[in-house]
Amino acid sequence: MSSRIALILVLVIAVGAQAELVREKWFSIGDLRPAGNGSYVGGGLTFIPGGTDSIAQDTLVVSWRDTDTVDPAKTNQIFQRIAIPADGGTPTVLATATLRWDLPYDGVTPFGETAGRKYDCIYNDSFELITTRRSLHAAAKGICSALKRGGKFVFTGADQWSQDSDRSRLIEEQFTQQGPFEVLPLYERDGVRLTVIVAREKTPDGVLGSRVHVIDDHGSVRVEVARVLDACKWTWADYNDVLRSAGFSKLYSVREKGVGPEPQTFNVAVK
Repeated sequence: MSSRIALILVLVIAVGAQAELVREKWFSIGDLRPAGNGSYVGGGLTFIPGGTDSIAQDTLVVSWRDTDTVDPAKTNQIFQRIAIPADGGTPTVLATATLRWDLPYDGVTPFGETAGRKYDCIYNDSFELITTRRSLHAAAKGICSALKRGGKFVFTGADQWSQDSDRSRLIEEQFTQQGPFEVLPLYERDGVRLTVIVAREKTPDGVLGSRVHVIDDHGSVRVEVARVLDACKWTWADYNDVLRSAGFSKLYSVREKGVGPEPQTFNVAVK
């Protein structure tokens, strides 16, 4: 990815109002690239207005991936807080932090090695929302490591009665129900106000929501963006392949009476 980025600063006038572009700057971050084979993580930046904390000037937090110095087969994530220069200038790095690959994050480190005990059952209702197969396998392996032999992992998602063709229908139903655009209710606590604006689009894997978080922290406003994939991405065959390769011996689905008129379906993987 190109190391030349455009910074666009926006001012949000009010909840639900149009954002007003106040200025645009261009500058290069190529000289900030970490040693090794560091690469810029697309979308991995956050704008922090001056005065939000002890730093008076506007800054950015930029995210990179870089090879681990101990194990070259692994990659770490590096965050740099940089001062925004004049057009064409070189930004100054104010602080650097490294998120190591072996941190208990996204299932990379087997949960059983850090939990201190083994469990009879683990339930997770977000397993289906993991966006890559590598992360799905890592999460499954971490969960399996924390279960006793014969222990069960219960999760939701595509079940043994699902057909691959159901994916398109479910995506269409969810997109129709949620709509392409939504402003969530204003949340306020201890003088900090949070407004979340969601823009959704249909993809072959599910409904992709771009969530714009407008944070007003005692008069200092910053904007953070996250992209979340909802609906169905993984099929029953995907779950079988991933869970068995992670150490589970059996996978099946059950239907239980729920709080509504329709039964709820759960998937059960047995170690």
